[in-house]
Amino acid sequence: MVIMYNKLAKPFENPLLNRLEIFNELCIMGAAYHLFVFTPFVDDPEFQYKVGWSMIGVTVLNIVVNIGIMGYASYKRLKLAFIKLKLRYKALREKRQKAYKEPIDKDNVKAETQAVMMEK
Repeated sequence: MVIMYNKLAKPFENPLLNRLEIFNELCIMGAAYHLFVFTPFVDDPEFQYKVGWSMIGVTVLNIVVNIGIMGYASYKRLKLAFIKLKLRYKALREKRQKAYKEPIDKDNVKAETQAVMMEK
């Protein structure tokens, strides 16, 4: 029921988050179905042992996928933040260089030099 709601209503704006939510619900449902094997209705401990490893596999798959998506999203955000920081630093450096480098008027420098020389 929840999977149908997620599929039809698409509660998140990002399609990746909608698909991840469906994946998480499927993993929860798969883990819940595994739990039936651990009731007194199943007397075979070997079968319970194997199903236990299967449940661990489903859980680990869910964790790895979620951490992988979070890691990739964090990497993209950090890369973008680094690029913005680099551009901001470059703009600040250019602004400072412009402030300290005033254009030099060569004719004016020659005239001032000659005036100083004549005074001596």
